[in-house]
Amino acid sequence: MSTSVNIPARAFAAALKCASKCDVRYYLNGVYLDFPKGRIVATTGHFMFVGQIERADVPAVIVPRELVEGALRSLTKRAREDQTIAVTIDTQDRDGNVPFLTLDTGKGSFSACAVDGRFPDYERVVPLEVSGEIAQFDADLVATCADALRTYTAQYTHIAWEIQHNGDDGSLMTGQGCLCVVMPCRTGGVADMDWYHQPVKLQAVA
Repeated sequence: MSTSVNIPARAFAAALKCASKCDVRYYLNGVYLDFPKGRIVATTGHFMFVGQIERADVPAVIVPRELVEGALRSLTKRAREDQTIAVTIDTQDRDGNVPFLTLDTGKGSFSACAVDGRFPDYERVVPLEVSGEIAQFDADLVATCADALRTYTAQYTHIAWEIQHNGDDGSLMTGQGCLCVVMPCRTGGVADMDWYHQPVKLQAVA
């Protein structure tokens, strides 16, 4: 039996920004489609993206990273904002009951088996309440999350993505229909600032 679900290309593009690339935990290198709950999820273990998608009465699947990349490459940047990708899930018995996936962009069709693995329990990581306790973050992770939220919502200007601090637990960044969870840095000690107090020696101009 096969089922087809339309998913915005920008949802795939946003999730891919927060998916691992070469993690030994191979199941993190893909994009998770939680069809029963209508969510698209990706994570590296340090930060995570979750967005809304259409619900469907099929099992959740992990889409291989290469499959998502191929589908997105077939679309122009503008098309990624406006177009949907038809995802067909074939759950007939094959290769150890792993569903077979096809992503059709209208410009190309890309197929592969779903990743045979178990995605982490992402719901356990999403805080339902935040403490407000200030934390420190890796600026690159925060920037990536902001980029993912912009991509999903197609809002690229005049938007300030605030961090809802949560102490040593994951903090939230939220957008319309999507969110990111960012894990804080464990910081402490004295910063290396010896260079700051040294006189500057300028090189003579030849």
